[in-house]
Amino acid sequence: MYSSKMGPHEELYTLLRLTVVICCSFIRLADYLIVNMMHMLAVNSISALLTAFTAQLMLTPPTAVIRGWTSVLDEIPEVPDPDDVRQWSLHNIDIYTSLFRRNNGS
Repeated sequence: MYSSKMGPHEELYTLLRLTVVICCSFIRLADYLIVNMMHMLAVNSISALLTAFTAQLMLTPPTAVIRGWTSVLDEIPEVPDPDDVRQWSLHNIDIYTSLFRRNNGS
């Protein structure tokens, strides 16, 4: 493998150079394998997401039905008139009577 004319330093240098070339080749191979694996994972994940979204889309009601839905904000009850005590809830009546007692000193 080595020439007989090479001295010990030259043989050592050649051996180190060969080791560096082998190490660089291994790093390139590992880099290729990692990048290829990451690409396959990304493609498979996007494919799985597309399948899930497509299945979910099949279960979605038509646009006309969705537009007919009302939100919770559309159904806010009216605030009762403070002068009409008949519309108040019992909780509001309790607060009103306690405030009335405090103001009148009872």
